[in-house]
Order: sequence, then structure tokens, then C-alpha cells
Amino acid sequence: MILPLLPNRGFGPFGVLNPAQIWLLVVLVSGIGFLGYILMKVLGAEEGIGLTGLLGGL
Repeated sequence: MILPLLPNRGFGPFGVLNPAQIWLLVVLVSGIGFLGYILMKVLGAEEGIGLTGLLGGL
């Protein structure tokens, strides 16, 4: 809901801070955490954490 509202252009010195790209990274990291939670509930704690680590490393 927030991502479409953020400007997709650089701010700061040399334009290195792009709010849309930063928020996309937040969404991706949160998605990996949510996937890990689901895998832990479905497969169990040990297998879920291992599979999440494998998928997060890709």
C-alpha cells in the first residue's frame, strides 16, 4: 500500500537515497520472515528455519 505512493527518484547527496527502492527492500526482507514463519508452522521449527535460511540466501 505504501510502495506506489513513494517517489521513485534519488534524494540526498548524489541521489543515493531512493525511497521506493528502500521500501522494496523492506518488503522483500519482511516477506522472507513471513515465509519463514509459515514454513516453521508447516514443517516444524528445525526444518522451517533451515529451509528459510536456504531460500533467504538465494
